[in-house]
Amino acid sequence: MKNVTYGDTEKQVLMRHQFINHDEPVIEREGVNVDDFYTDEVVKRCSEHSVMLDIGTGTGHIPLQISRKGPAGIYIVAMDVSKASVKIAKKNTRKKKNIEILRGDGYNLPFKDNSFESAICRLAPHSIKEMYRVLKSKGCYVLYDTDTPVVGRNSKKCSATE
Repeated sequence: MKNVTYGDTEKQVLMRHQFINHDEPVIEREGVNVDDFYTDEVVKRCSEHSVMLDIGTGTGHIPLQISRKGPAGIYIVAMDVSKASVKIAKKNTRKKKNIEILRGDGYNLPFKDNSFESAICRLAPHSIKEMYRVLKSKGCYVLYDTDTPVVGRNSKKCSATE
């Protein structure tokens, strides 16, 4: 059996990191800066000293933005399936004590039920069912899979999308 490696190679991750942080012009959709809108929506829903899960963190640039913009004491657990992404994300976030980087699969989250006040996922494969499982009751998720972020609440108490 072949040894299968999931995720991107280090070269692919570094190229994406270069694009996101240096080459990409401000992306706007209908006059809105999508990255700022996404991180602002996430931060609006975070409370002080809450614990957030970031599924598919890539190089860790979104947790860094949330850490800068967010409330005091927020702790972010960021994960990615790619070994190369995890390596670079750890390097990028090494000075931030409130960001923890792990390797993990968005379809099989390695956390106990009801572990997080919020969860985010941006353009990464994941299971909504798993995301709900690890969210606390009334926990909030922000999902960004195309051009527009979607905000919702844990279905245990509230099934409607805001």
